[in-house]
Amino acid sequence: YQSANYWQNFTNVEPIYYDFVSNNIYYRKTSENTVEVTYKNDSFNSYSGQVVIPNTVTYSGTTYKVEEIGTKAFWNSTGLTSVTIHQNLKKINDNAFHGCTGMTHAAVINLSTWCKINFTNVGANPLNYGHYLKVNGSDLTNLVVPSGITKIGGFAFYGCRGLTEATIANDVKSIDYAAFAYCSNLTKVTFGSNV
Repeated sequence: YQSANYWQNFTNVEPIYYDFVSNNIYYRKTSENTVEVTYKNDSFNSYSGQVVIPNTVTYSGTTYKVEEIGTKAFWNSTGLTSVTIHQNLKKINDNAFHGCTGMTHAAVINLSTWCKINFTNVGANPLNYGHYLKVNGSDLTNLVVPSGITKIGGFAFYGCRGLTEATIANDVKSIDYAAFAYCSNLTKVTFGSNV
């Protein structure tokens, strides 16, 4: 565009990564009435402090369901300390929390329902290749993916060497590439009927 006729007259041509902002959260529309949480620009690091993702958000008179956390939504948000995610979230996309090294608490799907134990640190694909997936300072050992989650993204629990058991609910339809790669102590996985 920068070299094309007419467009070359613009000195700043930048992509827009979100459709609107509400309560300091960036949203991109995924349908007429649904949105995903996304990032501000390609510098990432869009969030800091505590973030509470609502079940719905209203913008310009339209109410949208917040169904996804988009790819790289919180990428390298090193100032992010906590994220609370509602129970009706359907999907956490790849690299959603990559590099969130300042995370001290993540209430993922109301803590008790998404996982039997509380996360104290969360990172990338969506959980940062296992490097930041800790429970009270220890590695995650027992994972329960509850009803309502339909997909486990690629590399989601990559390298979670402390993980010994995982239970995947019936709503999960797909598990992407290398989701449990290098989980060297994983000895038992109970799959839902729809995977």
